[in-house]
Amino acid sequence: MATGLWGRSNRSRRSAPPAPDLWNSWSVSVPASQRTALIVEDDPDIRELLSTTLRMNGFATIEAASGREGLAALKEHHPDLITLHLNLPDLDGVEVCRHCRAVSYAYIVIVTARQDKLDRLIGLETGTDDLIGKPSSPRACPRCSAVPGQVR
Repeated sequence: MATGLWGRSNRSRRSAPPAPDLWNSWSVSVPASQRTALIVEDDPDIRELLSTTLRMNGFATIEAASGREGLAALKEHHPDLITLHLNLPDLDGVEVCRHCRAVSYAYIVIVTARQDKLDRLIGLETGTDDLIGKPSSPRACPRCSAVPGQVR
């Protein structure tokens, strides 16, 4: 039997506790195995389309119709994925994105009708991880479900 420092057996040492799974511990209101998505979109039809598609891909969804509602839901639910519309009725989507990035490691996808390269660049500079243009097919949402497992 191998002995460690001071003649003690190495077997008597306790191993370090396993590292916590930080990715799954963020989801406070849902089981750790289910990921959550926050949908910040003012158009109810698009919000429902995104919600349905993400639920079909295994997400629990939280919906917000404005930037303020989205920021409140972010604080309460700590989502793994955030889909964010840039043209919100109360707050600018870019500012909402900056705030989300400052307080969260969630994967942020901007869903926007703006197709200008400058808008795409601004979105990527503010901390967004991906950008989906409107009108978008529901087939674009599996892109969302494939990436939140990547920890920053």
